[in-house]
Amino acid sequence: MRSKWKLPFFSNAIAKLAFSPVAKQHSAKQTLKVYSRSSLIPEVLLGQRVLVHNGMSLVSVLLREYHYGYKFGDLVPTKRFGFGIHVEKTGKGKKKK
Repeated sequence: MRSKWKLPFFSNAIAKLAFSPVAKQHSAKQTLKVYSRSSLIPEVLLGQRVLVHNGMSLVSVLLREYHYGYKFGDLVPTKRFGFGIHVEKTGKGKKKK
């Protein structure tokens, strides 16, 4: 939890887009690539599609009203869950004596 006397954190790329006069001209068809997962979601980007980096690839997220105030990293998982992820590979790598 960030203390109240500090201002909300935005990366430079998001701050330029969110607080510039060009922000309203930014069309909904263009997607913004976000690599800073610790930045807060500004109100200007609500209703737009954003690509958020999860450490391996960019994941598409549509920002809604209830996402306002959250961080971009909260919306995209970084780990894979499921069957067969930690299965040991067999075959070519092992040699028999």
